[in-house]
Amino acid sequence: MKNQSLRFLSLLLSLCLVLCLWAFTVSCKKEISEDYGSFGRVDLDLSVISGTVVYAAVNQMVNAPDDYIGKIIKVNGEYTTAYSSATNLTYPSVLVADATACCQQGIEFVLKKNGRYPEKGANVTVIGRFETYTENGLPYFHLVEAELL
Repeated sequence: MKNQSLRFLSLLLSLCLVLCLWAFTVSCKKEISEDYGSFGRVDLDLSVISGTVVYAAVNQMVNAPDDYIGKIIKVNGEYTTAYSSATNLTYPSVLVADATACCQQGIEFVLKKNGRYPEKGANVTVIGRFETYTENGLPYFHLVEAELL
């Protein structure tokens, strides 16, 4: 019985997050920034909505990445990197926090060729195409052909 209640609650919360994201996306269409870099458009502009909704949207990307493949996404946050000893690679990302700054989620990105990465901790706005990839048997996502605006 407890598992059924938890499943129902999880489903209900997920549905609420999706509906909130949809409502904010629809209401923000008139406020969307006109700076799209060389993409000329944006499918999901996370730079104009509240931190809590952005955090929920990024969590939705983690849980349902196939819904976002190929979409042009714009996001604002703190630039950071993460190093993996398993791959010996450093992964640049934009860190987004909820409104209370208690929870953070990163969106990895790869700049276009010859792109210059900022200093760690800088506030950045990134636009790029959402893609998934597998590394060491695990699924990941990132924004490719990304630009700093």
